[in-house]
Amino acid sequence: MIRLLTGISMVFFAAVAQAETIYARVEGMTCASCAQTIEAKLLTHCAVQSVKVDVAKDQVIVVEKPAKHLSDMKFDKLIREAGYSAKSITRRPL
Repeated sequence: MIRLLTGISMVFFAAVAQAETIYARVEGMTCASCAQTIEAKLLTHCAVQSVKVDVAKDQVIVVEKPAKHLSDMKFDKLIREAGYSAKSITRRPL
């Protein structure tokens, strides 16, 4: 994006990352305490806006904050640090 301010050329580069929703199957969850552990761990990352954990479906859904990004590698690491295993990570734009 280029902006002209009072006759002075100014180049303004804005790399705005589009927020995404991350869907993953997580193995090892058996109860509400598991869901709370995963949610708490994921919410420590600055790119995470919200987390929904469905123990019955072995599914975790994460919504990223606008202009922030949580890589698949970092997502997997956070899940492993919580004591679980992430499988089939997919992403969709918001």
